[in-house]
Amino acid sequence: MWYFDGVSGWEILPDKRVLDLAGGELDFARKYLADFELNVWLADRLPDYEVSSPQPDVLRIVNRRFDHSALDIVLDPSSWLPLKELSTSLADPAHPVASETRIGGWMAAAGVRFPSRVENFHAGVRLAEMTSASIICNSGLQKADLAAKPADLQPVFPVR
Repeated sequence: MWYFDGVSGWEILPDKRVLDLAGGELDFARKYLADFELNVWLADRLPDYEVSSPQPDVLRIVNRRFDHSALDIVLDPSSWLPLKELSTSLADPAHPVASETRIGGWMAAAGVRFPSRVENFHAGVRLAEMTSASIICNSGLQKADLAAKPADLQPVFPVR
């Protein structure tokens, strides 16, 4: 579990040590924020981003501010919604690997369509699958609530 506010942050390791983000971990958090979906959606309006299309149904977004690595978004030609995103993962900055995110199960919330199923692959190996049962927009989250570390240093997951 980690927290990053755009400048600094922390992470909780499996052994429950809490460390400030630094070095490669801080670089990873900065790139993660730069690649955050809202920035990607607005990339054509942001000065640090370059948008192109290397082939039909593919958008390439490059963040010139950080590392000039490309994020390729493969679009469904019938709905124009993303099917997958291809990039290079810096989760381990010393060992970058090919990353693929498969996207699907689109749901509407507040008039906007969001994916309800996301699968992450690194070097072809599936690392995570996330499924959302519901999506809520503008629920009143506060920065202080997001920055608060759990008292028991365990991630908080909703109970179904």
